[in-house]
Amino acid sequence: YTLARVEVDNAKGLLTPGLLVAGDIVVETVEAPLVVDNRALQSFRDWTVVFIQVDDTYEIRPLELGRSDGNLTEVLGGLQAGDRYVVENSYLIKADIEKSGASHDH
Repeated sequence: YTLARVEVDNAKGLLTPGLLVAGDIVVETVEAPLVVDNRALQSFRDWTVVFIQVDDTYEIRPLELGRSDGNLTEVLGGLQAGDRYVVENSYLIKADIEKSGASHDH
């Protein structure tokens, strides 16, 4: 979050003094062949992981990560394009795995 002052064309008179506006400024565009939604990322032991859906169960998948824009993070290893991973409520799966004492050998 940063405060900025900008000049904007207000020919239609839609903007009034004191109005606050949120916006994004793109300073760099980077190609990232594979990214994950940051809401899916969980810390598990010494890894950053996602949970992959395999049939009707979930598998822990440690990831090697690259750059992040705060919403998406580049995946350098540990995930393939097309892998289905949990985004919403992934912390619930993590809690179930920790309760069961499941491990992951890598």
